[in-house]
Amino acid sequence: MYFDQRSTVTDDVHAPTRQLMLDRISPERLAAILDITEDGIVTIDANQSIVLFNQGASRLFGYTPKEILGRPLDTIIPMRFRSSHADQVRAFSRSDQMSRPMGERREVFGLRKDGTEFPVEVSISRFGPDGEILYTAIIRDITDRKRLESASRELERLQAKSRLTELESAARETENQFRRIVETANEGIWELDSEARIILINNRMAELLGYAPTDMKGRQQWDFLFDEDRAEVQAMFERRRNGISEHADVRFKQSNGSEVWTMISARPLFDRNGEFRGTLDMFTDVTQRKRAEIEARESRLFTRSILDSLPAHIAVLDHSGTITAVNAEWERFGKLHGDDVCRCAIGVNYLDVCRSAKCSFTDAASHVERGLCDVYAGRTDRFIYEYPCQTPTQEMWFVLVATPLQHDHGGLVVTHYDITERKRAEAEAKAFAVEREHAMRELQSKTTELQVTTQQLWQAARLAGVGELAASIAHELNNPLGTVALRIETLLAKTAPDDARRRPLEIVEQEVTRMADLVSNLLQFSRAGRDQVSTVDVAEEVVKTIELIAHHLRKRQVRVAREFDSETTPIQADRQQLRQVFLNLFTNAADAMPEGGCLTIRIRRGNLLPDKPAVVIEVEDTGVGVPPELRSQVFEPFFTTKEEGKGTGLGLAICRRIVLQHQGLIEIDSRPGSGTTIRITLPVRPDTNVAALNTI
Repeated sequence: MYFDQRSTVTDDVHAPTRQLMLDRISPERLAAILDITEDGIVTIDANQSIVLFNQGASRLFGYTPKEILGRPLDTIIPMRFRSSHADQVRAFSRSDQMSRPMGERREVFGLRKDGTEFPVEVSISRFGPDGEILYTAIIRDITDRKRLESASRELERLQAKSRLTELESAARETENQFRRIVETANEGIWELDSEARIILINNRMAELLGYAPTDMKGRQQWDFLFDEDRAEVQAMFERRRNGISEHADVRFKQSNGSEVWTMISARPLFDRNGEFRGTLDMFTDVTQRKRAEIEARESRLFTRSILDSLPAHIAVLDHSGTITAVNAEWERFGKLHGDDVCRCAIGVNYLDVCRSAKCSFTDAASHVERGLCDVYAGRTDRFIYEYPCQTPTQEMWFVLVATPLQHDHGGLVVTHYDITERKRAEAEAKAFAVEREHAMRELQSKTTELQVTTQQLWQAARLAGVGELAASIAHELNNPLGTVALRIETLLAKTAPDDARRRPLEIVEQEVTRMADLVSNLLQFSRAGRDQVSTVDVAEEVVKTIELIAHHLRKRQVRVAREFDSETTPIQADRQQLRQVFLNLFTNAADAMPEGGCLTIRIRRGNLLPDKPAVVIEVEDTGVGVPPELRSQVFEPFFTTKEEGKGTGLGLAICRRIVLQHQGLIEIDSRPGSGTTIRITLPVRPDTNVAALNTI
């Protein structure tokens, strides 16, 4: 079958439905369906030029489709009918009728390529808007029928004169001729009496149903039907009694139980008195065509059932954006929520809806319109957009996916996926993640605090042990030191100031006093107990801590430089905790200078805030320094830059905790190769640094 590509088939009333059906049947399948029929199918445009010519028409007229397409319809109409036929077409175009049913066909003649004429039966229909109207004619060669009817009429005429002997032979010849016509016809033919019993049947009809002709004669037409089809065919037979000719598709039951579809052309028969005596029916096998139609219909129903079973909202748009099909979920959502966007029905232009949206979809509508236009224009092969939609009862979230429709006429498939539950799950997961992160941070903080506290308790227990040992040693040393001090004091009292022996005695007295102070400091430093807040002279505590580790510093060749501001104010603090801070800082500084160096300790006035006076203590060494990437970790528990086995990583963490408990601030400034400075700022006023100590 061939189409003239210059013509476009449209229908101003049924276009959406017909277009949707054609969209689902490929051009090859449509051509195969039209070529199955034995009838000729010819379509002309408003100028009566031929634009469609199927294989049936080619067999009837002798032209190939390529020879006839584009030529005027008069090419296949005899000269004597051309004028009247043109007038009839014009009259039909002005009438309200869109088609003439099969039962209203008019008998005319066709003109073959070889110039011969043959009788035809034509059914014509029109469709399409003004200026693009098309006419389609279904043409059937009724030569056999005309011969049959002519022979039947001749037989009836001769039978009326059957009493005349000379005509009896002619009548028999006519009847024989009629039978030969029936037997040689390519169509199935039978004749039924007034009770629908078969009185005449040709071999072709018997072959269609899988019987021998003798097995069918005398049986009623209903015997060869399926039970569910009998009522309809009986109604058709009754219309024959009323003189109505008819053309219809009828299904028969073959001898093996299978079905065969036929197109029946049925005409009533009456005797000379006008009494109904039966019907003469002609049958064409259209089983392949019907199976193709059923397959296409089932394919459409199957596709529709798949789309309706999907939870997504799906709509099909044509090339202009008009909705041509929607699935059940699209319709259900629109009826349930009544939103402007969701209320789109077949025939509504979806792009217009986006342009005029006046609901929660308004903000996203223009973006959606641009995305759809990009897909239409081929600038992208897919458009995906996530958006919220506020319904009367809740806020919902959707993902819109638009993809091109794989069809010659173009179009889009627009799918809305409901992701509301996913969004809610994501929000809940995010909230849970925040809560979990908060809990983890709190757990980490408590773990760190526990580790630091454990280390402090361990150190306190160790210092308590040292204190017990120091107390025992002090008990053993204090008595000899007291005796020595008493003897030196006696000797000094007996020695004149200008005596050369007095200077050595004074030196021994100083050393005895220094040793007594050293034992006293060791006992005081290692003494464990509750926090005791008191007025503390920071410079004095720094000096005592230096004296405590003086031997350690001399061993490492570390000299100490003191830069104390004489006007610094005493602060309220826990003396033992401050000594622990200074001891850790001085020890770390000495460890950072394995080759020796200078430990500089500065004490000066400062401020934490403009209205909060403070004391600033800076501990500066000339050691190896701390790399920049590690500075943020030096105050973390168990982090150390020392060699394995030479540090616990808790010294600076403990210092930071003690300083924060005193409402102070600890900072680090270090450059690799140039040394490190630890800066501690402690507030002066008692009410600013004592409250936190009570919770330790």
